[in-house]
Amino acid sequence: DHDLRDEIAVAIQENMQKMLDEMHLDPQKILVVGLGNRFITSDALGPEVADDIMVTAHLYTYERKELLDGTRNVAVIQPGVMGQTGMESFAIVDAISKSYEPDLIIAVDALATRNTDRINRVVQINNTGIQPGSGVGNHRLSLSQKTLGVPVIAVGIATVTSIGAILKEALLQTDIDADEILSALHEHNNLDLVVTPKSMDDELKHLSYIVSKSLNILIHPGYERL
Repeated sequence: DHDLRDEIAVAIQENMQKMLDEMHLDPQKILVVGLGNRFITSDALGPEVADDIMVTAHLYTYERKELLDGTRNVAVIQPGVMGQTGMESFAIVDAISKSYEPDLIIAVDALATRNTDRINRVVQINNTGIQPGSGVGNHRLSLSQKTLGVPVIAVGIATVTSIGAILKEALLQTDIDADEILSALHEHNNLDLVVTPKSMDDELKHLSYIVSKSLNILIHPGYERL
């Protein structure tokens, strides 16, 4: 439902604004980072959201004042993944951050979960940073205020889980000792295989719309009248 998606976007924006208030931040230059691999549907949330963020940094550079009312200075990057670029996402974000000098970095990424009820249903927001790839055991350098020297807000939605998590969830609903069964199976099966809903293609469109709209409302005060 389109109206419901708009309500969710506003709820996310309000929670992010509350987080900014608690951090005593009123950022005027913002770098939005769309993490992930756009060619893998379950990992494409970040790039899809980045595509729909209203970019204004170039207008501020050339002082197009007639076009800037109701906006903030916003730049967007999509660093891809190491398999595409040969570089850590951190290295790319850090280099661009040092050049652009934002007051805030907002990183968007797809997450993994052990609870199947959370897939495509829960939006996670934090100001402690994010570690790309950690959800599927491919740990990369973290993006955080400590590593980048800039406040970071991370926004994520769980889009995948593992075979092991699904099996454990099912076993916990029985009288069977889940840990014993999983321990025995782990020797013969790859329980870390990552899975995603078959409806992921369609749901990604709605998820990226919700997150991108929430970010546009947050970072551009006059977004809804522009």
